Amino acid sequence: MKNTSGFHEIQTQKQWWTWAVLIATAGFMVYGCYRQVVTGITFGSNPASNTWLIILTLFVVLVIVSILMLKLDTYIDKNGVYVRFLPFQQKYKFYDWKSVASYEVRKYNPALEFGGWGYRYRSGKKIAYSMNGRIGLQLTFLDNKIVMIGTQKQEEMLQFLNLLKEESRK
Repeated sequence: MKNTSGFHEIQTQKQWWTWAVLIATAGFMVYGCYRQVVTGITFGSNPASNTWLIILTLFVVLVIVSILMLKLDTYIDKNGVYVRFLPFQQKYKFYDWKSVASYEVRKYNPALEFGGWGYRYRSGKKIAYSMNGRIGLQLTFLDNKIVMIGTQKQEEMLQFLNLLKEESRK
C-alpha cells in the first residue's frame, strides 16, 4: 500500500544564469570596495565616499545572499496545503481543504498571470508562490480566491493528490 501521509517538496534557486549574475554582481561590488577603500584607487569616474561604498556593497551582498537562500517549502496532507517562502516566512501558511472549491495541477505563466516568480500578491484575490518553471498547484477557494503554488515534482504531486482523493471516497 502506498503512503498517504504527505507530499513534501523544497525548491531552491536552480538556474545557473541566476547564480552567475548574482555572484558576478557581488564580486564586482566587493572588488570596487577593495580597490577604493584598501588600495586608495578611486572606483568609477564619480566615486562615492568610502562609507557609502562600504554600505552599498554590504547591502548588495546581503540582498544577493537572501536571494540565494530562497526556498519554497510545500507540504500537502489530508488536512490541507502548507506553504512557506523562506527566509521571509518562517511559519507555514495553511490552506484547509474544507475551504477549497477546486484544485488542479496545471501549466501557467508566472509573468503574465502573477507578475513574475517569487511570492506574488495580486489584487487581494490571487496569490502565487513560485521559484522556477511554469507548473503549479492551483487552489480555487469558495470565495473565488486563487492560490498558485509552483512545483518541480508535478507527477509526484498528482499521484499524492489522487491518493488523497481515493482515501476520501472510502
